[in-house]
Amino acid sequence: FILQSSTHHPVAIDTSVEKFLVEFEKRLAEMPDQEFADQKQSLKQSKLEKLKNLAQEGKRYWKEIEEGTLSFRRQEVEVEELEGVTLAELREFHVRHFERGSKERRKLSVRIVSGNMPKREDAEEGERIEEVYKFKRGLQTYSLI
Repeated sequence: FILQSSTHHPVAIDTSVEKFLVEFEKRLAEMPDQEFADQKQSLKQSKLEKLKNLAQEGKRYWKEIEEGTLSFRRQEVEVEELEGVTLAELREFHVRHFERGSKERRKLSVRIVSGNMPKREDAEEGERIEEVYKFKRGLQTYSLI
């Protein structure tokens, strides 16, 4: 996901994201099974909602073409996968992929700071990417669902 701000330094935004992940883990741990089922049902309805006009349908298909994924049944496939997800699996996934210190956690934070933004002492140095295309080619790819 993308976050940007003209008033908050990237370090402050990153701190907020990390705080959210910790709070979300607590929320998952305390979530009753029925609430999880209700959330799944709501997401299912949202994904399968009929498009209101041809323009929306065209936009959906063109997005698949532009991104090169060509998964024209994406919503249906995602709903089929969603049906099998359990609360325990979601909790385990969150711990494995989002918990700070997890060996399987991956995070990319691209920070572009305006010259008008005050410098922060707690801003850590990152890796400078000189050749964007070379960097992208070196990334791991994953197949569609």
